[in-house]
Amino acid sequence: MGVNKIADSIVFAQSKPDKQTYPLTHSSKIPPSQNVDNGDNSRDLLEELGISSQQFRILFDNLTMGVALYKMVFDKDGTPVDFIRLESNKAYDHIHFFKRQGIGKKVTQFKTKIKNGSVDWIGIYGRVATTGVPEYFETYCKPQDRWYQVYAYSPKKTYFFFSIYRYN
Repeated sequence: MGVNKIADSIVFAQSKPDKQTYPLTHSSKIPPSQNVDNGDNSRDLLEELGISSQQFRILFDNLTMGVALYKMVFDKDGTPVDFIRLESNKAYDHIHFFKRQGIGKKVTQFKTKIKNGSVDWIGIYGRVATTGVPEYFETYCKPQDRWYQVYAYSPKKTYFFFSIYRYN
């Protein structure tokens, strides 16, 4: 997949959240070799997508909406249990409380309350990463007194893009 296709996907996710999106082709089963993954495979994904790290960074850093690429972490039974941020753009880092400290780490390492929050982030992103069916929703963050629009989609099984827009 070339840079233009990824850019078009990201722009579509950001500019047309009210339009129907079409699921990517994914198998419903996670290959056994991908059940548990605690590493950073961002270079492998970029290579498979035919994008250099520099192209990826230029694309992401120039988007006005916050976007991050994550990889799901699964337990031995194939159940999503965590996710690792592989990359994010400047807009995402400005909006999101994770900041750059979360790159390459499991979210539960620095956001310990994520499993008990009002939104089932692991469940939502696990569905997206395994089925390829995008999800769009709005959520309220009480500590910041702000509403957010969230869009997640998967360019490849076990990976997902998280796009966020803050309003109000």
